[in-house]
Amino acid sequence: MPQITVNNIYCAEKDTVYCGVGNSPGPFMVVDSIDPWTGLAVPGFCDTIPFLKISAKDGQLICEEYAFDSKCGITVHADKWKFDDHCSPQYKVTVEIKQDCWEQ
Repeated sequence: MPQITVNNIYCAEKDTVYCGVGNSPGPFMVVDSIDPWTGLAVPGFCDTIPFLKISAKDGQLICEEYAFDSKCGITVHADKWKFDDHCSPQYKVTVEIKQDCWEQ
């Protein structure tokens, strides 16, 4: 994983993140696509790495952190507050992202 910088991390909401059906959970990181055969970056192509995801558990939709492999050097912690409505649950989320190592 490359270093997280202001140039490759995005969150449309900036201050408050909402996670639920119809919302793209942010924040996310944009990195160069890597060719699986050569291991080199593919110019002009990018991959999006989300830090939150919407999952189904026991028939309920939940917002949760992606679990990164420890070798990625990234940990994500999210505090979530659920707001139920008749259409779909929404979560107000505070996200903390830490990176202790990265690829140069």
